[in-house]
Amino acid sequence: MKNLIIALCILFFVSFSIGADETEDEETKTIPKKNIKYEIGFSIIDVGLSNNLMSIIYLLKNDIEIDLDKSNDDIKVISNGFITPLYFRYYTNNKEEDKLVNWLGFGVSTFFEAFGYAGISNTLISLGGTANSKSEVGASVFAGIGAPFYFNIKKFNITLQPSVYFPFLYIDPDMSYVNYINDSEFVINYSLRVYSNELSALPGFDFKIYAEYPLSEVLGLKEKNNMLDFDVGLNISGIPIIPSTMKDYMEISGLIKLKEFDFSAEVNDTVYGKDKLMVFRPFKMLAWVNWRPIDSLLLSFVPVFGFSVNPIYTQPVSFEGGLTTSLDIKDFFIVSLVVNYTDRYRKNGFTTVFYFTNFEIDFGLYLRAEDFIQAWQMYGIGAKLGFKYRW
Repeated sequence: MKNLIIALCILFFVSFSIGADETEDEETKTIPKKNIKYEIGFSIIDVGLSNNLMSIIYLLKNDIEIDLDKSNDDIKVISNGFITPLYFRYYTNNKEEDKLVNWLGFGVSTFFEAFGYAGISNTLISLGGTANSKSEVGASVFAGIGAPFYFNIKKFNITLQPSVYFPFLYIDPDMSYVNYINDSEFVINYSLRVYSNELSALPGFDFKIYAEYPLSEVLGLKEKNNMLDFDVGLNISGIPIIPSTMKDYMEISGLIKLKEFDFSAEVNDTVYGKDKLMVFRPFKMLAWVNWRPIDSLLLSFVPVFGFSVNPIYTQPVSFEGGLTTSLDIKDFFIVSLVVNYTDRYRKNGFTTVFYFTNFEIDFGLYLRAEDFIQAWQMYGIGAKLGFKYRW
């Protein structure tokens, strides 16, 4: 019976597993490539899903047995991703070193993003019964457009990007339930409020700032020792300017009944209403160092650390950090190994970039989970794919 409850929860939150933002992995490419004035990207996708209940390998077995009574942990499912249907950039071709602004550029970027999280309390699947409890259930779906502006001031490379976004769906992390035993029947009484865009939502505005600086060069460390060649950077995204406002919601409630192997569900009439809700996109602040220990751009190590704030969680603030190691064969390909903790889960895997004259293909695969060991045991997976053209 418990397995059925978990399966239904997982299937429900897989629906939120796709999202978007072209700039997640593009920030280190702010500097335009030599003799390039235009860049266009399309179908840039980064999606994934993870849980802490079972490995994907375990799901392939014919017989699956899960004894939830042996675990006191809550069941957690996290899904998110980033999709950019299209973006465009234009750069000036001024490389004169004596100029205050050596180059500048601007662009436009469409995006679609979504986040989904289900923290199913262990008491929900407990046969002992629970009254007036809550589980963490949150989700958000946004679409919008950004207008990045790129420029260089002396040694600083800077990106400023204002964005306008529209929320399509938002679920407060506040699902309440009561479960109990009634004549050997396991019953869950649940209630959930879902905000949706009925063409009454107002758009929101936020801002992104990105900066990088060749610190070792400025301090003269690179001249003293080639192993001390590094840049530093800061990326702040989701800076709120004007929050979006949603007004329409629907209250979903009902009963789930389990008796032996029989399952039934009773859904109450959906209650529609209006209630003003201010909606923000996730905020994130990350600092990084790009260290190149060899006297070339062949090998680099990029440690990242910072924090994020995502309102779909009951505890919105979380730590972010990780390490990316890259091997760069110029004009051919880049391969990177990634070990990160981002958006409440561990993300371990690789990405590759292939160059074909002016055409570029980005591809990546990840193992992911909330727990570091479970990430390597395939409790979740993710993938990335993108195409770009420059001329």
